[in-house]
Amino acid sequence: MKEDDIRPDLLRVAQQEALDWDIRWLLDRRTQWADVDCPACAGPGHAREFDKNGFAYRRCADCGTLFTSPRPTEGVLKEFYALSRNYDFFNEHIFPASEEARLQQIFRPRAAFVARLCADHGIRKGRMLEIGAGFGTFVRAVRELGFLDSITVVQTGPLAQQCLQRGADTVIPDLMGALPGQGLFDLIACFEVIEHAFDPRAFLQHARAHLRPGGLMVLSCPNVRGFDLAELGALSDSVDHEHLNYFHPQALMALLERAGLRHLSHSTPGRLDVELVRKKWLANPELARDPFLAQLLLGADDGPRQAFQEFLAANRLSSHLVMVATKPAEEGAAA
Repeated sequence: MKEDDIRPDLLRVAQQEALDWDIRWLLDRRTQWADVDCPACAGPGHAREFDKNGFAYRRCADCGTLFTSPRPTEGVLKEFYALSRNYDFFNEHIFPASEEARLQQIFRPRAAFVARLCADHGIRKGRMLEIGAGFGTFVRAVRELGFLDSITVVQTGPLAQQCLQRGADTVIPDLMGALPGQGLFDLIACFEVIEHAFDPRAFLQHARAHLRPGGLMVLSCPNVRGFDLAELGALSDSVDHEHLNYFHPQALMALLERAGLRHLSHSTPGRLDVELVRKKWLANPELARDPFLAQLLLGADDGPRQAFQEFLAANRLSSHLVMVATKPAEEGAAA
């Protein structure tokens, strides 16, 4: 998989105007931002690591999580995502142009992974809630496999209609109190969502309330200790105005525990770290300070680069983190 498959380079040039508008909109409301402590461990000790696009990024002294503080409040974020021009651009241009590539290279493998998880944990023909379903491509992939009885998604705006067209049974606009009851779902999926949350612990607790005891939660997010983010830091494209929280496996496991969930497994199946770092180094040769890595990433032979990406994924060193957790079946395991 290449980055151009899922984020076409030609469209990304046109996307920049929408990104710039979104950033200005958030910065214009800086007086409504709030200071926070570490979103993973709640530790009050943190130091400013760098600034980007008007956001201050801090590193927790206790657990190593990277996060923005101050940050837009929940109210500001809710209004922002309803108005975001970047999301409109994705819906109108990037998602339609890349859906088949995303389906083949991301969402069908992801659906197969989730289907195996369900089979291993005795979930057959259960009910799934996907939080932040986007264009609905994961819903489409899950429907193709037919291992679930019902699919409910949380999605707002024009993307909600796309989710219905791709096989969702129900679309709701807001996780917080919008569902008819608690403990309804056997499986909750939230891919690339928690990094956007103002209060990740509260987000997980709300999600947990809708999961039956013994049910599964599958979530993904950037891994701040993965190769792309660790090597590029502020220059990584994953560091943007929408991402407020940058966890690593141990920090996210601790956060899950604080929210009343139990970690089962995790992996870093990323496929783009090497390409993303290579692109930055080709554009900015001064960044390639390590001679061995420069030889590996900038050389003519693509074979070693592919092998290195496979090594990163196999050894939990990619910047794409996938984690599986469960809601303990025991009574009294509340958060």
